[in-house]
Amino acid sequence: MDNLVSLFLEILEEKRGRPGNDFLTYLIQTPGMTEAEYRDSIVTLFMAGHDTTAGALSSLIFYFASFPSYQTRARDEGLSILGPDSHPNIPDFEKMPFLKACIRESMCINSPSTATISRVSAETLHIGGYALPAGIPIVLNIHAVLHNSQTWKDPDAFNPERFISANSTDDGKWMPCA
Repeated sequence: MDNLVSLFLEILEEKRGRPGNDFLTYLIQTPGMTEAEYRDSIVTLFMAGHDTTAGALSSLIFYFASFPSYQTRARDEGLSILGPDSHPNIPDFEKMPFLKACIRESMCINSPSTATISRVSAETLHIGGYALPAGIPIVLNIHAVLHNSQTWKDPDAFNPERFISANSTDDGKWMPCA
């Protein structure tokens, strides 16, 4: 773990010399943080990213195994864009709407996160007939949002097609899946 932390600190130093439009630059520009806080934030970000990515990929593999026709369709789409010996990149991924829809759908049904990090409201909020006073921690239940039948038709059914239509992402309801 010490080697990994050392690598993160090297990346942090490199980022100080070459700032960009990314989380690490934002972190470095946060006033009043100690070196230990920088280190801990980077380690937390890495571990959270590793854990959620592994969970998301495991879910996608499960759904592809459960629905071979979707797996075949996503594979065929990938091969048509990449060919048999190519190395995928982000611009290629943007040309694969069905694969992207499968990823979003698997993340909606089986989100790698079940709740948001708590936030503290600066003012009283009124939600669903309830008053939430200022200054209290608020946590969003992501699972409840993603499995809400008022938002999603058949929210527990694996249906990547819901993300294929022209209006599927226009209203932002897919954002908790991302």
